[in-house]
Amino acid sequence: MIPAGLGAVRPHRGSVHHAYARTTAKKRADTAKGKQFSTQPKDVAAKTADARLADLPRTELVKRAGRCCSDSAVGSESRLT
Repeated sequence: MIPAGLGAVRPHRGSVHHAYARTTAKKRADTAKGKQFSTQPKDVAAKTADARLADLPRTELVKRAGRCCSDSAVGSESRLT
């Protein structure tokens, strides 16, 4: 029980709890609007993506990097010089 006068404890900005609270609030608001899916706030999504990528082995990182950049585009740039 929260003592009188203290109100709810708010998480500190930048903490994991703050990111969770913001993500949850956005999901609840989007659900109330009738949306089935809700994206995370951009700064929270970037932070979680960094954490996910940190756990991947180097071979997987190289494979994923190859998906976004084709070898033909890289080769054509080198021919221009």
